[in-house]
Amino acid sequence: RAIIPASIAGREWKKRSTDLGKLKSIVDADFPTIAAKVEPLDVSEVLAYREATTLLPDGITLLDAVKGYLKQNVKDSPTLKVAIDHYLAFAALKGIRRPDLKRDSLKKFEPLYGMRLCDITSDDVWLCLEPHKEVPGTFKTYRNHLNTFFKWAIVQELATRNPVTKIVNPRETHNAREFYTPDQTLVTLATVRRYYPESIPYYATCFFSGVRPQTVERLDWAMFNFGKQQIPIPENINKTKYPYVAFIPEKQIKWLKPFRKARGPIIHEPLKDFRNHTQRWVRERLPMPWIQDVARHTFVTYTYELFDVNITLDRMGDKNPYTLFNHYKGHGNRADAERYFNLVPSDLENVILPEWKKPVRGRPKKSSQILPEDSEIDKNQGF
Repeated sequence: RAIIPASIAGREWKKRSTDLGKLKSIVDADFPTIAAKVEPLDVSEVLAYREATTLLPDGITLLDAVKGYLKQNVKDSPTLKVAIDHYLAFAALKGIRRPDLKRDSLKKFEPLYGMRLCDITSDDVWLCLEPHKEVPGTFKTYRNHLNTFFKWAIVQELATRNPVTKIVNPRETHNAREFYTPDQTLVTLATVRRYYPESIPYYATCFFSGVRPQTVERLDWAMFNFGKQQIPIPENINKTKYPYVAFIPEKQIKWLKPFRKARGPIIHEPLKDFRNHTQRWVRERLPMPWIQDVARHTFVTYTYELFDVNITLDRMGDKNPYTLFNHYKGHGNRADAERYFNLVPSDLENVILPEWKKPVRGRPKKSSQILPEDSEIDKNQGF
C-alpha cells in the first residue's frame, strides 16, 4: 500500500480543490449521484489517492478530507443570488466604497442567479461578459467586480474556486478622451447658473480641480483649504483608494467664493435628488451632448499641456503615466489650456444660450409627464 507524506497529501489536496471535477471523481464510489454529473476522468490518480492513509495535520485522511470538502462546499453551496445578497450586505456593513456600483455590475450576471456557486464555470461567466467585449472598460469593470465577489466567497467558505480567473480582460484601445473646449465649458457653466446655480461649486470643482464626480458628491466645505489652494481627498472617498491632495487654481476660488461655508456638504440636497436635478436641469439642457466624466477629462487634457507628467499625475491623483501617454498627450493646445484655467464667472455674461425646448417624458398626452417651464422651476427653487 502506497503511503503519501502528509505534506504532499495536504498540498495535493489544496491543488485539487481548485478543480471541482477532480474532487468529484475522487469520491465517485461514495457519491455516485454527484459523480454522474461530470464526465469520468483518469482513475489512475484516483486509485493512488485512495491508498493514501497517512493522516493530515488535522488528524484525518486525504480521502476523508476531500469528502468533507465536498459535503460542505458542493451540497451546501448557496446560489449566486443568495451569495451576492450576503456580499452586498457585508460591503455595506464594512463601508466598502460604492456598493451601488458593485450591485449594478453584478446584475449583469442575473442569468446565473439560480445556479450554485460550485456549479458556475468560466464558460457561464463568459456568456454574460461576451456582449460587453467591444467596450473594454465596461467588460473590465464587470469582470473585476465578479472576481472580487468570488474571492470574498472563497474566504467565507461559500465557494471552492474562482471561475473568473480564467477570463482575461480585453486590451483597451488607446484613444483620446473626449473633452470640452473653453467655450463649451463656459456654455456648461452658463447653463448651470441659469437652471441650477446652487450646483456651481460641484461643477467648478469637477472642471477646475479635476476631482471625480463621485468624490465631489462626498466633499465637505471644511475640507477646502483656500489659503493653501488644496482639497485633501481621503482614501475612503477616492476611487483609487489612496489619499491625494487636489489643487484649487486661483481663478477657481472666484467660482466657489459666493457659496463658501465653514462646513457642510458641497451639494445642497440629498444625493438622489441632486443627481436627478443635475441630469434634468443641466445635462439635458446643454446645446451639445454631455460626455461621461468630461469635466475630469478636460481638466487633465489642459493640465498636461501646461505642466510635466509628475505635476499632472499629482493633481489628478493618479500614479500611472501610462494613462497620460495613451489618452491625453497632445490632444489639447497650450492657448486653450491657458484660457481654460483663466475662466471666471464674469465671462458668463458674454455667453448666449440657445432657447431650450422642453422634452416630453413618458406618454405625451399626460401633462404631468412634461417638465415645468423654466420660470416655474426658478420660482419653485427660489433662484
